Amino acid sequence: MYQVSNLGRVRSLDRYIPAKCALSKTGDDVLFFRKGKIIKLWEVYGGYFQASLSKGDKPKMIAVHRLVAKAFIPNPDNLPEVNHIDEDKSNNRVDNLEWCTRLYNEHHGTKIERAAKNRYRRPVEAYNEKGEVVASFPRIADAARAYGVTNGTLWQCCNHIGTVKRVKGLYWRYKE
Repeated sequence: MYQVSNLGRVRSLDRYIPAKCALSKTGDDVLFFRKGKIIKLWEVYGGYFQASLSKGDKPKMIAVHRLVAKAFIPNPDNLPEVNHIDEDKSNNRVDNLEWCTRLYNEHHGTKIERAAKNRYRRPVEAYNEKGEVVASFPRIADAARAYGVTNGTLWQCCNHIGTVKRVKGLYWRYKE
């Protein structure tokens, strides 16, 4: 029902869809022709792209880089993950993808250094409901220690992830 290209584009195929027709005197299904089209891709957390593919009435979100790898890259060792060689998650071209292990994927390129720098080492500030800055810290770790919460909780708050909106009655953001 779908095709994927070596450039990371996903398209639905031309097809006939059975549907009940109110005008049919016998109540039989009528086949409607639906022309194939390029599927809109959805960017999800982390910069990855997914396509919503349906079989019947059940849509399923599938990672585009995995579709491309399964279609074009042999995996004789049955490796579980797909790595973006240039670390650009939006580049789903076949020449930028490779099958790999979890350990290799986690340690590829500059991921560890970037994650450490970006996740907890940026200056943060706490502000009240009026928008007034109440406290400022050079790192999330310092703020977390001062307020008795985890680094991850403040990180979620600063990045507007999940249900964490305030910590200890204060709003948090990265310092400009």
